[in-house]
Amino acid sequence: MKKITKVIKMSVTAIFTFIGLLFVSSLTANAAEGKELTKVVTDISVTDAGNNAVKPDANGNYNVTTDRAYRFSANFDLTNYNGNLSEGDYFNLKIPNSVTVQKHSADIKDTKTQVVIAESEVTPNANDQGGNAKVTLKNFSEYLTTTKSNDIRDITGHFTIDFLFKKDQTKTPVTFDSLAVKNKITHTFTSTTKDGENKGYENFAKNGNDVENKGWTSEKLAAVGSTSKGNIYSPWRVRVNAGKKDYGSNLALVDEIVTDTTHAAIQYIPESLTVYKATINDGTSEVPAGAVKLTEGTDYTVEWNSNYTSLKVIFKDGSQSYYVTYNTTTPGDGSLVGNKVALLKNNTEALPQRNNRLIYGYVSERLSVLNEVINANPIYKIKINKTDKVKVTPVQGAVYTIINPEGVVVEDVTTDENGVAVSKELSKDYLGKVFTIMEKLAPKGYKLDPTVYTVTIGENNSIINLQDEPEDTPPTPPTPTPNKPVKPNEPGKPEKPGKPNKPGKPTTPVVKEKAKKAVLPKTGVETNSLAVAGLVIGLGALALRRKANK
Repeated sequence: MKKITKVIKMSVTAIFTFIGLLFVSSLTANAAEGKELTKVVTDISVTDAGNNAVKPDANGNYNVTTDRAYRFSANFDLTNYNGNLSEGDYFNLKIPNSVTVQKHSADIKDTKTQVVIAESEVTPNANDQGGNAKVTLKNFSEYLTTTKSNDIRDITGHFTIDFLFKKDQTKTPVTFDSLAVKNKITHTFTSTTKDGENKGYENFAKNGNDVENKGWTSEKLAAVGSTSKGNIYSPWRVRVNAGKKDYGSNLALVDEIVTDTTHAAIQYIPESLTVYKATINDGTSEVPAGAVKLTEGTDYTVEWNSNYTSLKVIFKDGSQSYYVTYNTTTPGDGSLVGNKVALLKNNTEALPQRNNRLIYGYVSERLSVLNEVINANPIYKIKINKTDKVKVTPVQGAVYTIINPEGVVVEDVTTDENGVAVSKELSKDYLGKVFTIMEKLAPKGYKLDPTVYTVTIGENNSIINLQDEPEDTPPTPPTPTPNKPVKPNEPGKPEKPGKPNKPGKPTTPVVKEKAKKAVLPKTGVETNSLAVAGLVIGLGALALRRKANK
């Protein structure tokens, strides 16, 4: 019996393994093919190449410069596909004609886990012929492993498309109306060629770069009770005295974070402040070759306010050109952030931004967005797999009670035809917490399992594999086979009596008695008379032979 059970188990296991391979192959095929998602792009805004917001005029017209790079910043929302998303699913955003698109591809990371769960690929057509941006989902299994969850949902994200106008435009509409767009989006552009060179000289200028998707820490922010670490930040750059005018000693750069209802609350990351002495011009956008990193306390001093939302860098030599870099915290959610910058001669007298542009302080703004970013929520559920202990087949109808760490019954769940029972969604606050599982009702033909099981949310994807033991069944007695009735022997015929002798004389006469026929007992089989005669003759011949030998 044990050998038979073992063979059954091995056979069933092989079958399920084969089915599993087919299932995995099917998933892989589905992931490779994917399905097209529609009505998921909810908004497309316009920024410059540094993600600084470009605002339309009062008539809704964007005034831009021909042959200068700009950016479409697109947001997407996949929440309508909750429970129906797979690796390989995608959407295509068609980019209209009149714009020239820059080829670009990028990974789109989840902001919490840093797992790449999508990728964008921008493919241009010819100049002034638009192109296509395709976003494809990927790495769901890695995300589920990282978050120790069962599912992924509430996916929203952001990606960018770099573009420019090769030709001047006059109120040219650019309309997005492909399947990927939830509602038609139209922007109107007027693009003009910029004539001539910048006149005059620059005293200061500032801009921000893309949000960096990298980790950071700050002991100084921790010391004042502020958030002291994160996964993203915004780098900023300031050019100082590009005209290289002699402003004497104590040339002061003043930088303040804008704090009002329209701007997100951010802080400087003080450890990131770096000052270079360098040869620069009004087009320098990165630390130039040959730049010399300066030493705080020797070449310059720094003054911070108490919560690191304003700073002042005082240069001892006001005749040099400087390049200053620093980072700030940033929300990364599309909020507007801004820094107000000014330059003071002798730490008191405000200097104009340019000698021919009499602006004495201005705000550098940008949208705090990662160029390619995605947000998703992990889903936590308890999953019970139930199989027959002997046959290793799914068991339907087993009822289990799920109890949370506080001892409160969450719900009863019942295994389906696949032997699977899944709980409702559990709060992410239960990650790492222990739930209790008890069988409340066993299916017909199975014993009730008295064992109390536990499941730790997040471990093994919160899955527990249980087996049901069939009830003991008494052996079935064999069905008796009746014997075939035997035909009874027929009774022998009675011997006919002979006639009595007549009385005669006292002498005994010699009478020839007729030999009687031998009557053999009946055995149920008729006696063959020829066989009997043959037997008698044979015995007689044997006797004569023995006599002759004597």
